Amino acid sequence: MILDSFDNKKYVTDDKLWGMICRANDLTPGDYSSWDENAQTLVPLLKRILARAKEVRDWQVYFYVMGKTFWFVRRSGNNDIPLAFQLSEMFHRAHAEKLAENATRFAREQYVNIAAGILHFYMHYPQIDDEKMERMLAIFLESEEKYGTDWNRGDYEKIMKAALFQHDPELARRAKKKLELVDYGSWCYVCYYVRPMLQYYVYQDDYEMVRELILGVSRKEIPKKYRWCFDKCEQANEETLVMEALQYCLELGRCELFQKIFETWQESYTHPIEGEIVTYDALFHVLAGDLSRLDEEIEVAQNDDREWREQKVTPLDAMYWMLCWYFYFRLLEKRGIETVEIDLGEESPVFEGYGISGAEEGVSGEETAAYAAETGADKTEEAVSGDEKRRYSCQAVSAYFERKADETGRKMDRARKRFDYGELKRSYGECLWSVL
Repeated sequence: MILDSFDNKKYVTDDKLWGMICRANDLTPGDYSSWDENAQTLVPLLKRILARAKEVRDWQVYFYVMGKTFWFVRRSGNNDIPLAFQLSEMFHRAHAEKLAENATRFAREQYVNIAAGILHFYMHYPQIDDEKMERMLAIFLESEEKYGTDWNRGDYEKIMKAALFQHDPELARRAKKKLELVDYGSWCYVCYYVRPMLQYYVYQDDYEMVRELILGVSRKEIPKKYRWCFDKCEQANEETLVMEALQYCLELGRCELFQKIFETWQESYTHPIEGEIVTYDALFHVLAGDLSRLDEEIEVAQNDDREWREQKVTPLDAMYWMLCWYFYFRLLEKRGIETVEIDLGEESPVFEGYGISGAEEGVSGEETAAYAAETGADKTEEAVSGDEKRRYSCQAVSAYFERKADETGRKMDRARKRFDYGELKRSYGECLWSVL
């Protein structure tokens, strides 16, 4: 049930509000798939619950449902980003009106949790500049200090991500101290302790601690009372943590550490990927020379590109993914593969500003045409007649994904004083080339 904290009438005094809560829970009896299937009915209902809760001044329901709705509409199957921004503005109004001051302990916990969620959400969008980020961080820190409980320490998992993205070591240390004090009976130990700590120790360039964290999960050497997470969490495994550690090295510019981690676990990347392929999996396997699932990896590249064009992924995530595919196709070429069949939508790399339109600001059509000729982006070949895919040089596909990454990277540069896209891009290249 999506509103499982309200499973008893004693928690809700307003009959109309209680009826709507029951309806929302009736629509979500099973796993998340049943929730997503009912999204068209469920989201409008959650919005009505919010309106009614504010009308009757039931702040327990109001902040709890706001948090649940904010989480639900950002799931990939729903992807109602405009509503997520609306909910963020609702929270800001609630903060301005000081609605949490007279709320219950439970409502205040939810309030602090939402503040952390909004900060993490803002981090992914370049239209949110430093000033807005700093304001949201201040709201979280102020609210956590004033209203936070032991449970809210788990919210510092999101603060750790924001701290390291902004290259703020003081905030990262503060998040680390908070996470070390969490009782992980309510939070997944792997997701809310191991993974943020893994990111922190990559930032600190501490190979021994990175290795200790990964092997601790691999051997299930975590406190006994938290081992329930192995039955619940898909991330609680060695393979995922190694991949994330390597990913953090790329993002944080830790090339020597990247080499050490990759050398330690390289053998796992020389064998075929088991199960679902994710973007970084594909990159690290081709880096190790494993091309056994090449066609399926290219399908993942297509899907990542399509999801970005359909705005089903955040700009920040898309920027990282596009960088991965930029280097992936460069690595393919180094492995002796010159061309691939791929569907990049209606427009080929040529028409994405390289050979025809000159779509970049301040770049002429002649300049982009010259760039296309230099990189091979104008050397395409039709695939078998009737096939939706076309055959392109790896150089052309790499150039396509590079441009996608650069577009968002430049926007992030303008929005974030401490973010340096050029340095990030160099870091990816230096880390990857260092192990070839």
